[in-house]
Order: sequence, then structure tokens, then C-alpha cells
Amino acid sequence: MDSVVIAAIAGIGLLAAIVVFFSLRQTAREAAVMERFAASHGWTFLKRDDSRVTPILDQVDPDQLWYPYHIVLVAGPPESVYLFAYTSRPRGGGSVQERGFACLAEHTSRGSEIPVFISRRVPVVEKLMADVVEVGGPEFRREYTVECRQAGAASALMTTELQQILLEHASGAQWFLVVRIAGRRVLVTSRWAEGAKEWDYLITMTKRLRQAIR
Repeated sequence: MDSVVIAAIAGIGLLAAIVVFFSLRQTAREAAVMERFAASHGWTFLKRDDSRVTPILDQVDPDQLWYPYHIVLVAGPPESVYLFAYTSRPRGGGSVQERGFACLAEHTSRGSEIPVFISRRVPVVEKLMADVVEVGGPEFRREYTVECRQAGAASALMTTELQQILLEHASGAQWFLVVRIAGRRVLVTSRWAEGAKEWDYLITMTKRLRQAIR
């Protein structure tokens, strides 16, 4: 084999090893931060998925493949609350991968199993989205896009309280998030919540949304 080719292969291998090393170090550092965060609140740090979270995520949004990790158990059953880091990608084999932090809250009230997705409105992107429905008040519709297979199910979910919580976020914290509501679960994901202050906010907001849909 040509020496230039050998050198190139060795260089690629070394670069890959460096990337893996720094990725593992970053992951370990992030885990330590979240473990300290959990301890400061008296919560349980579950580390990686212990088969509690992934099945729930698969039910809330089955079109995505979910990989939760650094899981914090904020509250136990029957109304469990979890904070965690995650990566996800389309189940159909798409190459777009998302990484962020999320809060998942369960409730004991009866809820519609038809998923409703709520995200900050981006008019150009909205035109490419499937199952967009016109629900909520005028101010809410200016700020958010709602996706659901059945407009009636989404309309029933859009209580005044839920809209107000999301409008407060739009005028306050403002960072991008996606709310998924299905059955007895509320999932809020964001690529911007990367520290203790944002995690506290994310947990509080998810709990408020859970209360608003009862």
C-alpha cells in the first residue's frame, strides 16, 4: 500500500480517536453537572435509561428514535417527572439528529391519545409541516404552530391556561422549544436549556403545562 495512503488512513484514525476522546470527556463532565444538580434538589440521578423513559418517549412521539441519558428522577409515580439529556433522529432513517434536554411529566387524569405537537412559529418552516391546525387565540397562533391529525383533539387541549403559559415563554425566556402532549404525558424538549437555571425553568414549565390540561 502506498505510504501516502497509509499516512492518510492513520491520520483519519487519529482524528477519529481524538473526537471520541473529547466527546466522552464532555459526556462525563455533563453527567457530573447533572448529578450535582439532582443532588442539590434531593432528586435521584438515574444515569442512563433504566427502561423507564424510552418506552414512554416512543409512545409520545413514535416517529422519532429516542436516546435519553443523564436521567434525573424529579418525582416518582404515579405522576412521575423526569429531566434528561437526549439525542433523537427520525425513525424512517433520516440523517437529521437532534440533541438537547427535556422534561417529561405524567399525570393520572384521562387524556386523548392523539398526539399534539406545539412549536414556536416559523412561517417558512410551517408551510412544510404536516397536519398543521388552526387552534387557539390570535395571539397564540402568531407565536406558535400546532400539529395534530385531528383539529378537534388539538382544540380541546388548547385551554386558556395552556396558551397563557406558552405566551409567557414567548415574551420572556423566548428560547425555542417543542411541546408534545399525548395521553397522560407532557414532553417539553429544547436545544437551548443547557444549565441549572434553564433546567429548573423547564421542569416548572412542564409541570404547569401538565396542570393546564387536566
